[in-house]
Amino acid sequence: MKQYSISFGNGTAWPEIRMVTVEDFECEQDAVDRMIDEIESCGDTGLFVTQDEVDSGECGEDEYIVGGNHGRFLRHYGLLAIEEVKSMRIKLNTDLLPVVSVGMYESSLSMDSMFDEEFCRMHSSESLTEDEKKRFYIIVDSNEYADVVEKYGLEALGDFFRDIREHEGLDITLADEEAELYSPKEYNFRTDELEFTIELSEATFGKIISLALENDEFWKWAKKRYRSYDGFICFMPNNRSEFIRQLGEGQLDRIVASYLTFLGETAYDCNGEFGYTYSIYEKIKTNHVFEEFINEEAQSILQRA
Repeated sequence: MKQYSISFGNGTAWPEIRMVTVEDFECEQDAVDRMIDEIESCGDTGLFVTQDEVDSGECGEDEYIVGGNHGRFLRHYGLLAIEEVKSMRIKLNTDLLPVVSVGMYESSLSMDSMFDEEFCRMHSSESLTEDEKKRFYIIVDSNEYADVVEKYGLEALGDFFRDIREHEGLDITLADEEAELYSPKEYNFRTDELEFTIELSEATFGKIISLALENDEFWKWAKKRYRSYDGFICFMPNNRSEFIRQLGEGQLDRIVASYLTFLGETAYDCNGEFGYTYSIYEKIKTNHVFEEFINEEAQSILQRA
């Protein structure tokens, strides 16, 4: 996808500025067409002139542009600027940005925790015997279960980015095609993580930098959140000078993740009772999505009566 910033005159001292997103193969005229269609659908017809006004010369040839599905005449009063907004791609993971947790080792998302007596009681007509429980755990496919956790983990992550788009004005999107679940071979020091890429404009990146540097509450939070202690060194920025130093060194993942984590933990209670991670647990535990990873033999144990 490509994004264009289109500014045009509207007869006042302040030009109109519209942001338009088009496909990679589309050009500036396609962006103008889409903008005109959006203006028309919003009912802003005062920005258009009629065919009669054009034919009579009331609106000169250098004062309008034609576009959109209905060939509307958009009046720009001789001021029209179209600029492609350059986008950035930053690789992150849920260790750097822990607004969603997909850890399946000794957590609420572990198979032992998920497929407990409550689960069996919810989805079975009667209690399971001990032998049935053992058989059930053995035949549930752990790889397919991990795929389900990944699927709903990415949905929860998408919910977070939707929230900050709508409420914080930070236009960040998740590049789904580059997202995947990483599981360590051993759980000594790490747990399962989502690895993903975000896309944002240079303007949005600059906005994050400005918001972070100007927000005293962010730095109070960062000083407590990102501190080193015996046996652990934290590399995340917890003061302005370190933030600026890492920015100069190109540590963009840490810069962006630190401020987004602040938003997640303070404004959206991401790890709270009804946070984004809880939504993963709730969907798998209470809905019938277990059919996506429990085979027929396991289902027959639950539904034998």
